[in-house]
Amino acid sequence: MSRPDPPGDRRVDPPGERVLQAESQHAEPETVASQYAYVRNDDDDDDDNSEQSVPRNDYDDYEREENDESADEEGNAGEESKDDDDDPPSNEVAVVAEANPSTGKHSHETTADKDSEAKDPILDFEPDYTKIDAISFFVLCNRLEKMLQQRNRKTNRQSKDQVFTLLIDDSLRKHLKDSSWFPLLRLVMPDVDTSRPHTGMKERNIAMAWGEAFDLTQGSRPFERLLNFSDPTHFGQQQSGASDLSLAVYEIVAPRDGSKGSKLKIKHINELLNELVALKGGPLRGNHDWRDDAGGGKKKGPPLKQKRRDWVKQLRDKKLSALEHKWIVRILLQKMEIGFSSKSMLSRWMPGGLALELYRMNNSLKSVCTTLSNPHWLQQREEGEKEKQENLGKVYVKRVR
Repeated sequence: MSRPDPPGDRRVDPPGERVLQAESQHAEPETVASQYAYVRNDDDDDDDNSEQSVPRNDYDDYEREENDESADEEGNAGEESKDDDDDPPSNEVAVVAEANPSTGKHSHETTADKDSEAKDPILDFEPDYTKIDAISFFVLCNRLEKMLQQRNRKTNRQSKDQVFTLLIDDSLRKHLKDSSWFPLLRLVMPDVDTSRPHTGMKERNIAMAWGEAFDLTQGSRPFERLLNFSDPTHFGQQQSGASDLSLAVYEIVAPRDGSKGSKLKIKHINELLNELVALKGGPLRGNHDWRDDAGGGKKKGPPLKQKRRDWVKQLRDKKLSALEHKWIVRILLQKMEIGFSSKSMLSRWMPGGLALELYRMNNSLKSVCTTLSNPHWLQQREEGEKEKQENLGKVYVKRVR
């Protein structure tokens, strides 16, 4: 059996049906179905630039809470069963009798059976984004920040594999089993996400949008620090933000909006980035949009500069922390600089090089994530590899004889 080709991705990201609330030491405690706890690591080196707390690798809280929810559902099942007995059968499982002209008998099948026969388990597979969409963006930013700190260290640097576990560890893999990783990986590797066009936000556009959104006066020292982020003369003695716009944004936002993490999830950040793309007509424009302007001149509406400023104001209204602003800027610039290339990330994300192999076949991160979350495709590939090894063994035995 030959190796199955990866199926094409036939759907867009479905919104999560359930938004889980995360908590940190910066947020007020809540009763949530998932918790991302934060603890301050007192052993951190003094040369670390970030004052943010360190995420604790504790994804087991999901499993405990989900088990509690399932137990509650089983307890309520007995009460609901009485009401279900009086309900008429659903159309989804209604029996359909078809007369056979040759035998006069009827064959019984359900509409659910017909639907299952019509769908291909591989080509029509729909990935699940529920769990990964509910991960806190603040948690992701903290993990990326720790990877960046390891990259900038001159001594006592950890190995590549150890640094990678700061982002993706065994507990996260266990939690996201059978789920698509696409919503998270497209934020970590924005340069290889071909499903979302570039936002068009360059360094100067970002500096102007953030400066105006935070009501900085043009010509003032803070505004000049944003516009001239690559000039060391516009920074203090430490010059921590020189040549790095994301650090300049961090230093501007920190004293104004504090350091508390927001309650936004990965799902919300992806939606906001899609909105930013749409401001310049990214996915909505076609090859013949010039016809719309043929007789009407310029399109009505506020200028793009104002739209981008209002978009950044949304981030302020949603109370994003300075650290979250910093990493959003890096995502917009597609310069994560965490010490891993896209090739290195893909090879470590899926051991054995399978993810990297699939990506080289179609250059689609979304398709790769969909394929690797499909248990039917994985089973078929495993069977194909097993059959291939058996055939090689038979050929070897024949040659020996």
